Amino acid sequence: MFLRCAFFFVALAGALFTSAQCEYTEVVITSTTGNWGQEMGWELYHLSSDTTLLSTFAGAGDFTPEGQTFCLEDGCYTLMATDSWGDGWNGGEITSDVALDGFDAPFSMENGFFGFLNFSVGDATCNFLIPGCADPEALNYMQGATVDAGTCTYSEGFSYSDNGVSINREFIYYAPAGMEPGAPLVFVLHGYGGDGLGMYTFSGFRELADEEGFGVVFPQGALDNGGTPHWNANFDFSNVNDHAFLSQLAGYLQTTHGHEADCTYSCGYSNGGYMSYSLACDNAETFRGIGSVGGLMGGNDWNNCAPSQPVPVIHLHGTADNTVAYEGSPFDAGNWGGTPGVEAMWRPGQDGTTARKSPRPRSPISILRMAAPWTSSHTPVETMATRPAFTG
Repeated sequence: MFLRCAFFFVALAGALFTSAQCEYTEVVITSTTGNWGQEMGWELYHLSSDTTLLSTFAGAGDFTPEGQTFCLEDGCYTLMATDSWGDGWNGGEITSDVALDGFDAPFSMENGFFGFLNFSVGDATCNFLIPGCADPEALNYMQGATVDAGTCTYSEGFSYSDNGVSINREFIYYAPAGMEPGAPLVFVLHGYGGDGLGMYTFSGFRELADEEGFGVVFPQGALDNGGTPHWNANFDFSNVNDHAFLSQLAGYLQTTHGHEADCTYSCGYSNGGYMSYSLACDNAETFRGIGSVGGLMGGNDWNNCAPSQPVPVIHLHGTADNTVAYEGSPFDAGNWGGTPGVEAMWRPGQDGTTARKSPRPRSPISILRMAAPWTSSHTPVETMATRPAFTG
């Protein structure tokens, strides 16, 4: 009796094992995170008559491997790679233990919020339709895009002179269709560690330019001594002459694209706001009005600012900002400073501590400072990249 029962259980286990075998192609996909592993993710789709989401992955730690086993029938597959910060996988990668057509080597997303890995299993004939910027030389190249959607963005070079030395920098320029001669020109400056492409993509200024008919320029900050893109708003830790770069670039764009010299403005986020204040101090004859979101005046500008003419200012800041404090932090290293009541300097003779709303300023000296309970993350607006569409 014991032998018969033992035989029965062995046979049953064998039957269950056989039924669990993959009838198609068994593939183990291993995801290994890199730096900032929590930003890495992907979604795997089977592209059939009904596109099916098979699985997802979300990184939880740095340099951590995780394997997933799939039984893939013959067909076409797209793995949509994602990065929540928009700078690629920072050394993370995925591998397959089976060499597949299109997936026979480790894959890593080099940059951006989205990328695609297109592969097939078996003898399937696939036609992947992934719209996006397909030019690797473009700023917004989408890895894996198969159909150029006409969305590629390119930077332009500009050489400015600093004490007789010619230095090349980059910028992105945007003008709406049918822009009239003499249209205003607005500089939009990114924050510390940011880039012009990010402001071009998410600031909303292109849409506003389309509505109002002005030109927009998104310059790229130079690297500081630590290798971080920045604007030198008369800080102690940098010797980059951004005043020369931005003022000479303004003159070039005014001449090249017919912008009105009296209607050139600068605005910026965080470090870009600091730089806009600095331009108001040192280059008021070029930048006739400035705006700052989450950026104050550095210590050197606060102590030495002497604009050549009145400059209208708009200042927006979060009261819960713990990166650039709303009330300022004048003892920061590098003379980032950040002095409270910046409006006192730009609205002389008036109480500089009261936040108020104002219509578009008509007086030669005016200030609009708006307090808002934004998050402590120093992020005034939460943005999300638009998920690309794809078919197969």
